[in-house]
Amino acid sequence: VALELTLVNFAWTFQLPPTVIYLQVIWAIGLSMLALAALLWLPRPLLAALGVLLVAVHNLLDPLHFAPGSAWHLPWAVLHDRGWIEAGDALRLRTSYPLLPWIGVIALGYAAGNWFS
Repeated sequence: VALELTLVNFAWTFQLPPTVIYLQVIWAIGLSMLALAALLWLPRPLLAALGVLLVAVHNLLDPLHFAPGSAWHLPWAVLHDRGWIEAGDALRLRTSYPLLPWIGVIALGYAAGNWFS
């Protein structure tokens, strides 16, 4: 996650200090790994079911949006919407890869790991 926020973002923008930080693949995978660490206590079948659920139905949430002034805007922009987050007057964040489907993918990968060992 730190690599995405520093080195990768600088490689994209060549701005120091940055005015825009793009939250892309490395950021999403890193936070998905942190989410998986919190979900590891679940039994493997339940973790697999949660992964299937997140991957299969996350597109059904597409009509749901929250305005920038709403308390739900920040978590929803990170979890599902590809959107802009105003972090101050001089800094904006862009969630290019929403986190929710990536959590599902990484949960499915972990749940399927026994099949490949």
